[in-house]
Amino acid sequence: MRIITFFLLACVSILSWSQESGTHSGSDYPLLNFEISSHQLSSAFSAFIYFEGGDKHLRNINQALTNTEAQLQALTIKNAGLEKAWADAKAHVERYEGHVFNGFDMSLEGGWSLVQNAMQAEILALKQTNPVSDEAKQGQIYLLLSFRLSLEELLAQYMSIANSTTGGYGVSRGELSIEDRVAMTEDLLQKLKSSGANVDAINRKWQYIKKTILAYNSNIAPFVVIHTVDTIRKQSARLIADAD
Repeated sequence: MRIITFFLLACVSILSWSQESGTHSGSDYPLLNFEISSHQLSSAFSAFIYFEGGDKHLRNINQALTNTEAQLQALTIKNAGLEKAWADAKAHVERYEGHVFNGFDMSLEGGWSLVQNAMQAEILALKQTNPVSDEAKQGQIYLLLSFRLSLEELLAQYMSIANSTTGGYGVSRGELSIEDRVAMTEDLLQKLKSSGANVDAINRKWQYIKKTILAYNSNIAPFVVIHTVDTIRKQSARLIADAD
C-alpha cells in the first residue's frame, strides 16, 4: 500500500512540474533564438564602433557571428530572403573587422543600421507567417527567451543611439522608444517572477542599469550597460538550462 501511495504521489509531482515548466526546451524556439543572436551581434558591432576597435570587441563580434550562424543553421524554416540578409550582415561585419579608426566615424553606425534593418525585416516577416503557438508560449522557457529578446533589442537600440549624436539611428531602427523597451523588459521580468522563476539576481542587475539606460539623452554609459547585460545573459542562460 505504501509503495502504491508513493508511486501516485510521484506521478502527481511529475505532472505538476511538467505543467509548471512546460514541455518545451530552449532549442524548440529556433527563430526566437536566431533573433536574439542577431541583436546580440548588432550590439557587439555597435560597441566595436563606439570603442573604436579593440581585441576584446573583435572577440565579441566573432563569438556573436558564430552563435548567429549556428542559430541560422538550426532553423527548420529555410528562407532565401533571410539567408541573403544574413549573408549581407556577415559580409559587412567582416569587411570592417580590420578597420583602422582615425577618430570616431558616425557613418559606420549608419551603414550598420541599414544592414540590420534589412535582416530584422526578414525576421519579422517570418515571425508573422510562422507564429509561435499558444501552447508553445506556456511555461518559463518561452518567458525567459522573450525576456532575453527584449533585453537584446534594448541593448542594440541603446548602442545605436550611443553612436549617433542625434539619436536618429536608434529611433529609425525600431518603432519603440527606449522608454517603451525598458517598460517591456521590466514587464517580462515581473511575469517571470510571478511564474516562480528565481530572478532575484537578474532583477538586481536590471535595476542597476535601468536608470542608466533611461538617461541615454544626458549620460551615455555603454561600458557599464554592456558589462551588466552580459552578466544578465549568463544568469538567464543558467535559468534556461535549469528549466530545460
